[in-house]
Amino acid sequence: MEGQTVTPAQRRAPLLEEMQALGERGIDCRSCCGLCCTHAANSMRITRQEALDMQAALIAEQRWTEELFERLQRTVSRYRLDQEPGDGRRIFRKTYTCPFFKDQTLGCSIPATHKPYGCLAFNANVPGQKRGGNCSSDAELLERVQESDAERLPIPLALLALRE
Repeated sequence: MEGQTVTPAQRRAPLLEEMQALGERGIDCRSCCGLCCTHAANSMRITRQEALDMQAALIAEQRWTEELFERLQRTVSRYRLDQEPGDGRRIFRKTYTCPFFKDQTLGCSIPATHKPYGCLAFNANVPGQKRGGNCSSDAELLERVQESDAERLPIPLALLALRE
């Protein structure tokens, strides 16, 4: 996909196809507690384009509101996402609970058609996952669809940057 103009929907297509193929084999996240979306494991960083895709879904669902911005800011503050520790040579990624993780009903409140690529590429490896553990990212597929040199921010920071 490099070197040619590719829409976000085209980038997501292989990821969604792989998720569907896994689901047809009973390998999905439906019965899992969503540990990968919490501060125990989540350090998802997204590009501006991925943030724009999420923003489009949030606007369409009338969720691009002050209430959302407050929740995003609480996540930034709670996990200190605006402070990136490092050793001068690299930045250490911080974990955080995604503000779109629905702990009551589990799962993500962002439609798959607008989810970050990294979220779509991270799947269970065997059927019946309940507490994660046997899950991983399809790094090869993700590398094919992602913009390799784009700057990435934690989801709440990337969305708050679009507010201004």
